[in-house]
Amino acid sequence: MYISKKEELSIKKTRVMFCTTHWRTGGMERKMSNLFGELVKYHDVYLLTVGRSGGKIKVPSEVTNVVVSEKEYKLAYSRAAIREALKHKVDVVVGVMNLFSGQLDLYEECKKNHIKTIAANSEYFFYPYLNANNFGIVGRRQKVFADVDAVLWQTNFSASVYAHINSNGYVVPNPNTFPVQDKLAAKDEKIVLCVGRFNDYVKRIDRALLCFSKVLISEPNARLLIVGPCDIDLQMEELGNKSIRDLMMDLNISYSQVSFIGEVGMVEKYYQRASVLLLTSNNEGFSNVISEAACFGLPVVYNEIPGHDDLVVDGLTGFAVKQDDMDSLADKVVEVLRNDELRERMGREASRHVSQFDIKNIASKWNLVIDRVTSKATDIENKRLIKELGFKINDYFKFSTLLTSELNRIFQVSLGRNVVLANQLLHMEDKLNSTTIRLTSELDELKSQYQAIVNSKAWRLASLTRHVVNIPRLILKYLTNRNKSV
Repeated sequence: MYISKKEELSIKKTRVMFCTTHWRTGGMERKMSNLFGELVKYHDVYLLTVGRSGGKIKVPSEVTNVVVSEKEYKLAYSRAAIREALKHKVDVVVGVMNLFSGQLDLYEECKKNHIKTIAANSEYFFYPYLNANNFGIVGRRQKVFADVDAVLWQTNFSASVYAHINSNGYVVPNPNTFPVQDKLAAKDEKIVLCVGRFNDYVKRIDRALLCFSKVLISEPNARLLIVGPCDIDLQMEELGNKSIRDLMMDLNISYSQVSFIGEVGMVEKYYQRASVLLLTSNNEGFSNVISEAACFGLPVVYNEIPGHDDLVVDGLTGFAVKQDDMDSLADKVVEVLRNDELRERMGREASRHVSQFDIKNIASKWNLVIDRVTSKATDIENKRLIKELGFKINDYFKFSTLLTSELNRIFQVSLGRNVVLANQLLHMEDKLNSTTIRLTSELDELKSQYQAIVNSKAWRLASLTRHVVNIPRLILKYLTNRNKSV
């Protein structure tokens, strides 16, 4: 059978399957869509999703969308995913949701079936240590990652911490979502922009509102734009069951000063309109919104997050402020809003700095990793892999300070968790004691009622009747036994 040159090249392509959950509208989907556009030039790319890919960000037509059902996702994800990997003769499985036990199970299934694996982490390394819902996954993740062919981290900080545990880690940042703009847009208003999924507490919408309330003291004409899912009536347990509506009332912020834009497919125009990006998250793996804003020459003011010195040069492309220092955060926002020359200079430097995350550069790193795990890389390429993708720490004093701070935060969270557990146990003990006392009381009451029945005249008459009724049965039994003996 004749095979064309084009078909021959296609046959030789590595088949790579990216495994995610629901394909929605967000930073992860935007960056993956861009990345796929480059990877399909060298590989056959498959995207496994739960249900058909939806949302406002489309999967490139060259990518094969493989689907598992909602039921399979909840009950047998790894089994369904390995079925599809084998069906499509996949060479490499890439997992992007590594705090999901089903994904960790899938890596083990891949190993049994001789399929190479890449764990691409979108979370900050210590995230599961700080989130009560993920405490149980920490040990399992560490054990499974030891057998994964390559473990990718988005920042030098996370990769360097992981390097103290396993030697299969590499740094591969997210690619830019948008091309770097040559010209900065004019700013007609003083707009503070926040972008993210704000129904998730980790994005700390409460901090953004508190910071903005302080900004309004100095800049009463400033406006806050919140772009992304944000239910203003959602009560968050971490905020004492208060909603965003409650917080705005507490902070005396008017709805005329804040615009809740909601989820959008085209976020570019908001970056172009804004004067400064405000990021108030507890932590981030690699903040897509910082790199997206920088592409439009928008400086950022943010709570210091380990690893984000890869994205922001403090004082040059934006400002980093210590976590929970709301006064300093607001002061820096005001400084950018008031000083057009500073804002424009920072914006130009931000655009220049973020150009290193150009999609072609990042796709090249992905190709190196894929070739490495499939043993297609040459010795020269392997050396290049270590040189280009190994972690780099420029300021070890700052790194050690941040690491110490994070370990202390984890320690405090652990102490808090132990206190919560102790209180829960005490509550359970009190409840158990109360139940025991109640049951003992009920048992004593039953005993009293039983004794009263036994001692009653009616019971004695009933007892006599039972004996009389038994006389014929006893006589019959006696006669039967006598006949047998005769």
